[in-house]
Amino acid sequence: MEKIKNPEDEDFSKWGGCNLTVLVDYQNGEESERELFIPEWRDAGFDDIVSLKMIEEQVREKYGDALIVVIAEYPLNGDIYRFGNNMDGEWMKVGTIDGYA
Repeated sequence: MEKIKNPEDEDFSKWGGCNLTVLVDYQNGEESERELFIPEWRDAGFDDIVSLKMIEEQVREKYGDALIVVIAEYPLNGDIYRFGNNMDGEWMKVGTIDGYA
């Protein structure tokens, strides 16, 4: 596992072929819930992007404190990230994948 020091710099590119899956575990009263979350991409002029920090902020706004798992998959490779394990408030890169091509 690798700690992500600057989650605002971990950008994903929609037009670069990123297939993004975001899972959120949160408390709904006394029940623990898991949902697929679809983040809002930001128009960067030449591309639509979203960063780990942007995803974290959007999830907090909707769910409050939550565990977030992001699977960022490109044609040839990808990475898996986790935020909030044990409510530590840090992003970690927890794995890699081969991609979808």
